[in-house]
Amino acid sequence: MSVNDVRQFSFSWGAIFAILATICWGFENNLTRVLSDKDPLQIVIVKGWGVGLGSMVVSVFWQEKWPTLGPTLILLLLGFFAFGVSIYFYILAQRYIGAAKTSAYYAVSPFIAVLISIVFLHESLSIHFVIALLLMVWGSYLITRDTLQS
Repeated sequence: MSVNDVRQFSFSWGAIFAILATICWGFENNLTRVLSDKDPLQIVIVKGWGVGLGSMVVSVFWQEKWPTLGPTLILLLLGFFAFGVSIYFYILAQRYIGAAKTSAYYAVSPFIAVLISIVFLHESLSIHFVIALLLMVWGSYLITRDTLQS
């Protein structure tokens, strides 16, 4: 969705794809929850292969230029930590606290990354960011508070 003016409200293809991606992410989280009692390492390996092969298919379809060996190795190492290790712990969290609560905690992470970029990269802080951050933190608190009271 995009709003240029209060009187103008429109959907772009990007917004529609973002909504569809969000729906797919919700399905994927709930399916992962069903699998979370299995070995997390096996799940991460299967997911990693799926993401890797899916990305290759898209890059071939769009005729993207592939990186050389050096950047490829760096990207694989980054993917190991950014995807593999994080998904491993994400699956363990789903096993112990459930899909909704894990997603609520996980949803705050982009805001933490932005806060880090503000501190270390001296990015500017906007009022929209602060409002969104407070809403996400409040929403995460509401979803997880029954766990906190237990």
